Amino acid sequence: MSEQKIPESKVPTFKLFKGASEWPIKDMVHHESIQARVKGHEGKIRTHRHLDLFHIFYLSQGSANTVLDGEQTTVHGPLVVTVPPLCIHGIAPLETLRGHLLTLPGSSVRYLLRNAESDAELTEKACIIEHIPKDQTYEIDSLFRQIERESKNDANSRFMAMQSLLRLVFVWIIRRSLESRSRAPVANDRSATRIRRFKKLIEENFTRGLSIKEYASHMGISTAQLNNICRAKVGKSALQIVHERLTLEIKRNLVYTSLTVSEIAYELGFSDPAYLTRFFGKQSGLSPKQYRSGARPTMPEFVDAPDINPEFIQG
Repeated sequence: MSEQKIPESKVPTFKLFKGASEWPIKDMVHHESIQARVKGHEGKIRTHRHLDLFHIFYLSQGSANTVLDGEQTTVHGPLVVTVPPLCIHGIAPLETLRGHLLTLPGSSVRYLLRNAESDAELTEKACIIEHIPKDQTYEIDSLFRQIERESKNDANSRFMAMQSLLRLVFVWIIRRSLESRSRAPVANDRSATRIRRFKKLIEENFTRGLSIKEYASHMGISTAQLNNICRAKVGKSALQIVHERLTLEIKRNLVYTSLTVSEIAYELGFSDPAYLTRFFGKQSGLSPKQYRSGARPTMPEFVDAPDINPEFIQG
């Protein structure tokens, strides 16, 4: 029997600049105002994602409806939002927005955070920091204004200055996000390091159907150790974490692509569509068809992609 060619996923994945084959900026960050970014896309930024670009939004004034990885919410400034690579996002203003948008290639983020004592959540999932006290608002506002000034001139040591400012922005975000989760950073946390390793392995293998024993073996620990670490740090079993990642990818495909259930099953390594349907029903309480029909209408203004040259992620 000949193999059936499965179409590529239609979740749009964009480069920052039209026609650019690689990061075209001599600096490690691109700065622009939120109002200019939104204006350039007919008043809203439709849902899309980036393969290896990291966004930091600082909304100083205004309100907007946003989509962050399939969840729609209304946000009000002042607030800071981080959007890691592959996170599906979009924004539709409810009033005039004021603020800043930073875009960094993944290599810049990895360089800036290489000695960070935080966990990996900042680079793996979107983060919203709101209800910011006045003194902290002044602090982050000042940092973004300095970045804006540096981005507009060619003064001596510009690269060093920008690097320092970006690190201070990340420090601010890490500290505020830790405060919001009511915990302090712990240096040299071996369990946190193992969780990061486990999540990295999941990203590399979640469509291959590896067993928890195989994940643990890759990490050089026992299955019991891996489960104990996951329950202590995340409050979930290792298998739950793997299943959540797989469920998220199914949801992304159901909402943001026109792939059939059979095609999604093929792309994500399920033996047949019926198995995917049973798995998804157990995880979400809905059939794929029910989830697709119920989720899509909730964000109509974000469904279409902006007019930028897209790349599509291979299945």
